[in-house]
Amino acid sequence: LAVLMNPKFFWEPLDERQRKNLLEFLRVLAHTTAYDCNHWYFHLMAVLLLDMHGTDSNREYLTMIFDRLLNWYRGDGWFIDGGNYTFDYYNLWGFQLYNNALCYFDPVWKKQFGERVSHTTAEFLKTFPYLYGRDGGPIPFGRSLTYRFASLSAIGWAVLNGASTLPPGEARRIASGCLKYFWDNGCLSENSLLEPGFHGP
Repeated sequence: LAVLMNPKFFWEPLDERQRKNLLEFLRVLAHTTAYDCNHWYFHLMAVLLLDMHGTDSNREYLTMIFDRLLNWYRGDGWFIDGGNYTFDYYNLWGFQLYNNALCYFDPVWKKQFGERVSHTTAEFLKTFPYLYGRDGGPIPFGRSLTYRFASLSAIGWAVLNGASTLPPGEARRIASGCLKYFWDNGCLSENSLLEPGFHGP
């Protein structure tokens, strides 16, 4: 994802051997089995860079997987996360992020799946603002450091992919409010690094 977003910093500085090693790592990833949940998206993302550089990407098989992931949709913008048939907040930084990112970077998958992705995203964004409190903080939260801001990826990738149905001002307010919430609650240490806790250390 970093290479696709900013090759200037994450691809161009690599020498030929490093690029070959990275592509080989991604090729293996694209041809291995994932946990049967949102983890499949990591394998799908590998396809995009592999195709760009003429490396076997296992696209045909992973296209079937993409379709399978979209078939986990259960309405109102929510997907079950695999065989456990449960709903969780990976819907924000798993399904909503990667469905839109894959369509954003890949015109083939956008043509094939874009309409379905736009529909599920539009349904999800109807209630997305209610996942945040008046103070800007997310009402749900994850257990990992990065999950503090990860919920915003659902809105960011929808905007990039042209699938957002939120008014731009509301989208911006949700994003800025969430970031301000964590800033005000001590997310940065004295060294300007992110603290490991949800609030501070």
